[in-house]
Amino acid sequence: MTASFSKLPLAFRVGVTGTRNIRQGTEDAVRTEISQVLELISGEIGKLAQTSASQSIYVQEPNCKLRLVSPLAEGSDRLAAEEALKAGYALYAPLPFSRSEYEKDFPDTVEAFRTLLSKADVLELDGAREFANESYREVGRFVVRNCDLLIAVWDGESERGPGGTAEIVRFAASLRVPVWWINPSGQSAPCFVDDLQKLRAARASTAGIAGRDDLVQHIGRTIVPPKIGGVKRTGAFGRLAHVLFHARHGDASPLDEYLNEGSLQTSGIWRAYSVAMNAFIPKTRSISPIESPYIVPSSENHWWLRYFQPADRLSEAYGDRYRSSYVLIAALAVIVAAAAIGDLLPHRLEVFTTAMEAAAMTFIVALVLANYYYRWHERWISYRLLAELFRKQAMLWTIGRSLPAQEILRSALTMDEFEDGEQSELSRDAWIGWYFAAVARSAPPLTGSFDLKKEGAAASAKALIKEQIQYHRWRIVSSKAAASSMERAGQFFLFVAAVIGFFKLVFWTTHPAGAHSEWLRTLGALLSALSASFVALRAYSELPLLAQQSSRMIKVLKNAESEMAAIDVNEPAASRDLGHAMDALALSMMQEVTGWMQLFRLKSLEAPDMR
Repeated sequence: MTASFSKLPLAFRVGVTGTRNIRQGTEDAVRTEISQVLELISGEIGKLAQTSASQSIYVQEPNCKLRLVSPLAEGSDRLAAEEALKAGYALYAPLPFSRSEYEKDFPDTVEAFRTLLSKADVLELDGAREFANESYREVGRFVVRNCDLLIAVWDGESERGPGGTAEIVRFAASLRVPVWWINPSGQSAPCFVDDLQKLRAARASTAGIAGRDDLVQHIGRTIVPPKIGGVKRTGAFGRLAHVLFHARHGDASPLDEYLNEGSLQTSGIWRAYSVAMNAFIPKTRSISPIESPYIVPSSENHWWLRYFQPADRLSEAYGDRYRSSYVLIAALAVIVAAAAIGDLLPHRLEVFTTAMEAAAMTFIVALVLANYYYRWHERWISYRLLAELFRKQAMLWTIGRSLPAQEILRSALTMDEFEDGEQSELSRDAWIGWYFAAVARSAPPLTGSFDLKKEGAAASAKALIKEQIQYHRWRIVSSKAAASSMERAGQFFLFVAAVIGFFKLVFWTTHPAGAHSEWLRTLGALLSALSASFVALRAYSELPLLAQQSSRMIKVLKNAESEMAAIDVNEPAASRDLGHAMDALALSMMQEVTGWMQLFRLKSLEAPDMR
């Protein structure tokens, strides 16, 4: 298996929302403020592009991909578009209706609109004149979802109707999309707000809040990869692996490691887990796992498929390594127990069993040490989360939606906290959220008409639901079957060991000096080890909990399937209902993934107790 990676294009997206009616005499001041912030952004990104941290991630191009997202309405939208083009930004114009319908909003300036539109990538949403306010709201929210900073030309007053600037600014703050607020009255300096609390504070302050430094910090956090906390290793094996890894690789970040992943063997001993699981699933079961590529390729999601596939393959490969390791360790532990029979054999055979025991112990130590050194467990879980983010985003992108990163990435982006409430460095998984956002920023804009995309988006979501239902049905059947078989095997060997213990007691009572008592003792210990191995495999695999998770997920998917079936994609503004349904589906599926992560995150590989 070969992982295929390439450096990312350096990109930053600026959205704009604001009043259509800028008072005469203040337009030049507003234009200047917009020009200054656009130049500040391009200047800061230009400096950051020269840092070693950025050069290791991004393609070194003459210019980064700076993009302004503007619906090109009269007033603020067009001022920002004109200044962005002067500053070298690309222009992306999502429109609330078809362009012919939208032109009716400004008959006196339609030529200026067409001139700007000819220089832009254009996306026509499926709004309708009879739902005009809702259509303006949807295009405003589209801008927010597809920008890294929102310029808001706003007087700070409350909403005057649905889809107004105040509502869009509050929507951005609720999603924690940073806002650069320019007051067209000139009564306060521009300020930076990135949550609802700061927005309320800024509106309450008549003098304004200085925000240039905050904006610069936001640009830095967005462009430069985060500094990740060091690897935490416990126990002798963990500390030894850390010393060895640090001596060879230094302080390589998990993001660097991911981007430099090579080929991984997926056959041989690394199929031990799948072989073991297949052995415990009755052959009469007709249901089979999914063999599809998870994402049906299309012109809208090819970008996400490009990043999904390597993460998916690497997750599967590291998962096979980790899970096969504990299967092999369980088998080797039985061999160690079986080697005790050498004490009862002739000397030549005893030497062989002793060597077998030593070899088995050596392999156990090697597997545990290798898991710590290569971090199979950590990479399996991290890469699975990353792959699932790309997978869900591939579905959402067909309708111009994005994952609500602040919510579903919370488990990956949280910082380690001490008891006094202070926070340490970012968690090891923080790079996942940052890398996902970097890929999203550099993705090519969605263009064309929603009227032509809605049917394909609905079909994509329905195909994913169908596939997931099939997958979870397979996981329920296979998990329950494997867990039941392991439980029966463990109970069988434990029962036989108990029977042997009874006979050992009888023989010891009648013939205390007989050699048969040693054989029975050794056989009983071997059978007990076999029983313990099956119990350990069942516990490590968490099969009953996986079956419960899948049962809950099938109910969620069935509800999503019904909701999708009720949407008529031919209706005006159907993309709104379709988007809500797809957002809810993606969020539910990501909650299932984070639940799976929590289930397995702490299950590190350990050497068995041989006493």
